[in-house]
Amino acid sequence: MRDSRDLNSLHGHFRTGPGGYSRLLEEDPNQPSAKVLEELAARMVDTPDKPSDKPDPEENLYVPAGYTYLSQFVDHDLTFDTTSTLDPTDSTAPTNQRTPRFDLDSVYGPGPAAAPFMYQDGVRLVECEADLPRSAPKRGSPRAIIGDPRNDENSIICNLQMAFLRFHNLVVQAFESASGPKRSPRALFEAAQNEVRWTYQKILVEDLLPRIVAKETLEAFENARDPNARGLTRNESAYTLYTRGKRCAIPLEFSGAVYRFGHSMVRNGYRLNANTLKPILAGKDSTADSLVGFQPLPPAHVIDDWSLFFPNSADNTTAPGSKRNANNQSGPKRLQFAYRIDTTLGDPLGGLPPSIRGDDSANLAARNLFRGRKFQLPSGQAVATALGVQALERKYLVVRRKDAEKQTFEEIPDDLLDCTPLWFYILAEAQVPIVNWRLERGGNEFTDDQLLSAAGETATQLGPVGGRVILEVFHGLLDADPDSYRNHTDAAAWQPLIGECRMWNLVNFQREEKQLRVVRLG
Repeated sequence: MRDSRDLNSLHGHFRTGPGGYSRLLEEDPNQPSAKVLEELAARMVDTPDKPSDKPDPEENLYVPAGYTYLSQFVDHDLTFDTTSTLDPTDSTAPTNQRTPRFDLDSVYGPGPAAAPFMYQDGVRLVECEADLPRSAPKRGSPRAIIGDPRNDENSIICNLQMAFLRFHNLVVQAFESASGPKRSPRALFEAAQNEVRWTYQKILVEDLLPRIVAKETLEAFENARDPNARGLTRNESAYTLYTRGKRCAIPLEFSGAVYRFGHSMVRNGYRLNANTLKPILAGKDSTADSLVGFQPLPPAHVIDDWSLFFPNSADNTTAPGSKRNANNQSGPKRLQFAYRIDTTLGDPLGGLPPSIRGDDSANLAARNLFRGRKFQLPSGQAVATALGVQALERKYLVVRRKDAEKQTFEEIPDDLLDCTPLWFYILAEAQVPIVNWRLERGGNEFTDDQLLSAAGETATQLGPVGGRVILEVFHGLLDADPDSYRNHTDAAAWQPLIGECRMWNLVNFQREEKQLRVVRLG
C-alpha cells in the first residue's frame, strides 16, 4: 500500500518538506563530549600512502571502486542540507533541498520548463563530450550547469554525472528511432525520464545493495518484505524503523550517520585511464595535483574505460574469490576495488581541502562524529535494540593502528564503549570479519602482506544494523513513490533497455545495439 500522502507534490529540485528530515528513533540528548570524539576521529585516519596499480591490502573484494561514487551520487539524489552547520552554538535546523525519492533531481533539476538552460531542446539534457556543461563567469572557475553542484566535487563523480546525462540523451534518441506514433516533446521527455529513473532504481536494488549489504541481512529483509512480481512490499510489518508514516522525509540517522559508510571506502587514489593515476585529494585545490573538482575537468581525467571502476556483469565480483580480484591482477588495466567498509579512513580524508570542507574541520571523521552529536542521533546500541539484534561485543569496537611494520587493533575510548556513535558503530559492525580473522590467528599484530593474503576472508559489508537501516530506507522510498518502477502504471510491463540492470550496462549503453528492443515500446 502506498503512503497516503500525495507524493506527486514532492517532485522538484527545491522541495524541503517539514524540517527536511524525519527520525527513526527519538533524539538522544546524552551525547559524547567533543574532546572524546576528537580523539576517536584522529585515531581513525590511516597513515599516508601513494596511489598504485598494484593490489592494495585495504581493498574490499565485495565492492569495485565505482560503487563508492555511485553511492555518493545516490546521496546527492536524496539529501542536500544547505542550512545547518557543525557549529554547536548554531540552532538552525537541517533542511533538505532534495526529494525523498530516487527521482534523479540531481540530474534533471526542476525539469525543462523551469530550468530550460539545462536542456538543449526541452527533451535532451545539455551535454559536452569531455566535461560537464559549464557557465562562463567573468571571474572564478566555471560552474557546472547540473542539478546538484556536488556532482562536480571530484573527477570521478563528474564522469559519473556525465554518464547519466549521456544515458538520458541516448534513451531519447532510441525512443525517437522507435516505430509507432510520433511523441510530443513533452511525452518524449517523460518517457525517457521514466526509463532512466526506473533503470537507476533497479540498479540500486539489483547491483548496489547486494555489494554493500551482507547477504544474510539482505535475504532476511527480502524474505520479510515478501515482494510482489514488481518488487512492491506486501508485508508492511517487515519495516521496523522506516515505517510508512516516516517516508515523506529522509531519516537523520540515515543521512547523518549510516549512509556515510562510503567515506571508509574512498581509496587514496584512482587510475582514470591509461595515462592518469592521481590521488583523490592533495595539498592544493587543483585537479592538476589530485582529483579535486569544482573546475573544468582536465582532458586527462576523462574515464574512457569504465572497466577500471565497474565489472562486466559476467564477472562475479559480489563475492570474494572471484576471477577478477585484488590478488591476481596488477597494472593499469586492473579493476580497482573500494577500500573496506571499516573504522579506518584513508589519509587524504583527514585533511580535506577548503573547497570541500569550507570552514569546518579538515578531518572527515571528526565532521561525521560531530554531526551525529549535534543532531543528537541515537547510539549504535540503541538502534540495535530497536531492531531486536544483539549489540556488538566490545572486542569489535576497535580502530586499527599502523606503523611501518605492523598493524594492531585498539579499543575505542571507554566513554564510547556502551554508547557508541552510530556512524562509528555501523563501520565497526562491518569490520567484524577483519577482527575475527585476527582473533583466529592469535595475537594482535599483523602486517599488510598478511592482510592482503587474507583479502577474501576479510572482505566487508554492512551488517544487521547498518545494512538494515539502508535496506529499510531504500525499499521504503521505492514502495512509497507512486512513480517508481514498483508503482507507476506504465511500468507494469516495463523491461529495461539496458537488459540486466548493472552499472556496467548503463555506462556502456549504446543506442545502436538497442534499436530492435525499443521498437516494441513505440
